[in-house]
Amino acid sequence: MEKLLYILGSAVCHQLPERSFFIAGHQLPICMRCSGTYLGAIITFLFYLVTGRLKRGAFPKMPIFLTILAFPLTMGLDVVTVNLGLRPPSGDIKLLTGIFAGFFIASFLVPAFHTGFSGKYQDKEFFTNFWFVLIAPLVFVAAYFLVHIQWLPMFYFTAILQNLSILLIFMTLNLFIFLTIFEKKYMYPIPIRSIIKSPLPIAFVLTIVELSSIFVLRTIFVPPEYMAM
Repeated sequence: MEKLLYILGSAVCHQLPERSFFIAGHQLPICMRCSGTYLGAIITFLFYLVTGRLKRGAFPKMPIFLTILAFPLTMGLDVVTVNLGLRPPSGDIKLLTGIFAGFFIASFLVPAFHTGFSGKYQDKEFFTNFWFVLIAPLVFVAAYFLVHIQWLPMFYFTAILQNLSILLIFMTLNLFIFLTIFEKKYMYPIPIRSIIKSPLPIAFVLTIVELSSIFVLRTIFVPPEYMAM
């Protein structure tokens, strides 16, 4: 049963043990940087849900948007400084830079979804000032505890959360694609009931097919030592 937790992860991550976090002797389904990205994305989504920001539809002004856009660039900076021998690799820095990327994904997808397809669109900027930069450290603290607490139930909780984040991001992207292709049928704004009735299940099926196909291809072509299972 535990092997099921690694299937979705294998579609988005190399799952190398030496680059992954372990909780109570169990390797997480995705590597350190991917852990940051997907945990960062879903924790940020949850934060926006609790604070009501999921209802905001307008992109922030350009200076704020460019700042958010710069967040995932820290991943490249991490890779470059390590490869140049300026410092040794650090799992926690990989986690942090991954969280910056996850924060960007969540902060971009929410207003993008409202702007394009959601019937809940409100003409209110997602962020109106630079206080949002304080969200990322809070997300990092939450993710840090999720991957470092050596308690078996925490492994299952974190692994399930990572899988849910993978599904959420892929489903959102597939929903964009579906609604873009059939935009004449699903004119904006689309009632939530209409989205749940047809586009959402289709996006879920497409996500499962895509991730399953990648898993099968990895099983066939990737050497066993690169598989976490």
